[in-house]
Amino acid sequence: MLLTTAFFYKDNCSSSIIKFLSEDQTKHQITTDKLDLYEWLNYHISHLMNYKQSIQYSVYAAELVFHIFEKKHPSDDRYRNCIESARKCIEDPSGENKSSAYENYSSISYSYGDDKDFRYSSGAYAALVAYDTISDDWPVGIYSYSAAKYAIDISNNDKKIMNKIIDYGLELLEGL
Repeated sequence: MLLTTAFFYKDNCSSSIIKFLSEDQTKHQITTDKLDLYEWLNYHISHLMNYKQSIQYSVYAAELVFHIFEKKHPSDDRYRNCIESARKCIEDPSGENKSSAYENYSSISYSYGDDKDFRYSSGAYAALVAYDTISDDWPVGIYSYSAAKYAIDISNNDKKIMNKIIDYGLELLEGL
């Protein structure tokens, strides 16, 4: 994906992204070969997103690693339920759908104790993004960032998954 500073200026983006892109006044091909670059891109991309994009980004990340959770807990539908309830909020962010998303988030995050694969799962964070009860101090981006981050963590930092998530996030932002 090719990006220019104009892309980020239009959204009052973080000055660190603009500085990164402005250093030699050229376009940059974004590749996430290094985990710290991925973390940096994920953070800034997720904080530019609106509510709908944040859910889409979170659901996408969660779905990329869904098979890992399904293999570990084949008879447990809670991860799937989190993703499905978040997806419903993309088109219909009604109070009922948001409440369902929060209930599904709670069913995972408070029940697995030390099993961090589930407590801090991208599926759980996708549902939390959909619930959207975030104060001004906690923008919705922090949870979409976390959904993508935990998808990468559970995939053992798979570079293909990293690139897919970042590419998808950038595609979503192009629609702003």
